[in-house]
Amino acid sequence: MLDVYLNQDGLGFEASNDKSIQQNFVSNIFNLISNGNKVVLVYPYPRAKENIGKRAFSDLTASDLTSLMKQITELRKRTSYKTSEFISYSKEAFDLLDSIESEDIVRVYPHHLFCDDQKCEFLSDDALFVVDSNHPSSYFAAKFSELIRKEIVLKGW
Repeated sequence: MLDVYLNQDGLGFEASNDKSIQQNFVSNIFNLISNGNKVVLVYPYPRAKENIGKRAFSDLTASDLTSLMKQITELRKRTSYKTSEFISYSKEAFDLLDSIESEDIVRVYPHHLFCDDQKCEFLSDDALFVVDSNHPSSYFAAKFSELIRKEIVLKGW
C-alpha cells in the first residue's frame, strides 16, 4: 500500500509533522532497526481494477470443465494488465524502499507472484490471488508467507 499512499489516491493520508510521508517512513524504519529489530520491507504488489472474487463467482457459470476453463481464460485476459503499468505506478515506492540501506533489512517482492515481464494477473487456472481488488486470498497469503520465510532464511535470521 505504500505506493497508494505516495500517489495519494484518495486515502486522505498526510504527514502529521513537518516531515514528508517519505521522511517519516524512513525514520520509522531506522527507529525500528536502532531498537534492535529486523525489518522486512514488503514492496508493492498490483491491485486489480475490479473485484476479482465477485467477478469470478458471477462470471464462471459453466457446467462442464472445458467451458469453465475457457471462462477462466477469458476472465484472466479481462482482468490482467501490463506489468509496465504497475511498475510505473509503483516507481516512487520502489525507489523509496530501495534507498533504505541496512544489514537488518530483508526485501520481499510480492509482485513476482502476480506479474511476469509482460502482464500482471490476479487468478490462475486453479486459484484467485485476491478476494476483491487488492486483499490477498488464502492462496496468495500462503505463497507470500513462503516468500517471506525464504528471504528470512537466506538472510540467516
